[in-house]
Amino acid sequence: MKKTKVLSLILATAMLVAVACFAAACGGDEGGGGNETGPGTTYTFEAEGIDVTGLTGRGYSVSYSETELIIGKETTSSIPDNVASSMSNGFCIAYWNTPGTTLTFKINADKASENNTITLRVSSEYGSLDVTKDALSVIVNDTELDYDPFTIVGEDLASVNDWHGLAVPFADYKISASFPLKEGENVIKIRTNKNKLGFEEDAFLDSVSPDLDCIKIRSESNLTWNSMWDENKEQMGLD
Repeated sequence: MKKTKVLSLILATAMLVAVACFAAACGGDEGGGGNETGPGTTYTFEAEGIDVTGLTGRGYSVSYSETELIIGKETTSSIPDNVASSMSNGFCIAYWNTPGTTLTFKINADKASENNTITLRVSSEYGSLDVTKDALSVIVNDTELDYDPFTIVGEDLASVNDWHGLAVPFADYKISASFPLKEGENVIKIRTNKNKLGFEEDAFLDSVSPDLDCIKIRSESNLTWNSMWDENKEQMGLD
């Protein structure tokens, strides 16, 4: 083989390797979360499987409670198909905009572990939300996570009058802070705090939180929980 052909082959191979490395370095997951690498397994816990007893919320001039906070295509026909199909189990928790409303996940771990991470799969009915730890608390075993702000992408809504429900598909947003888990039961709470993420002109929806499809925890522990979905579904009158 002539030297020029050998040199061309070497250069072509080098370019392919460079392109592959660049793609790997620049690749990202939708919504700032998603697929993770490294040790451990990612476990998904559906928000509609939590115990909703006593929970309250509010939407556009309407109050909600308990299983009324659970919505999906079967309960809210106005949800677009592309949004409904982006929910991992077809349902989510919505309307938990009342400051103090807390969604609680009781997760069992077979052993203690460090450096666990949590990803929220969410969508916003209220435009893009610049979420901070002061607006939305993520609490693990009574310790609030000190996480970096992140933005949930939503529609461009000029005022509360533009509100019409879910319109943007759910996406994964990884919380920046890691945390330990203990052997046995771990309590993870996500709490709406008084904030200004909503509409300043409407006292009923000035504080808001994103609709929550599920949480995803990556851990080297084996994680399980007792989902309340069957009980919630029966109370909702769903098959």
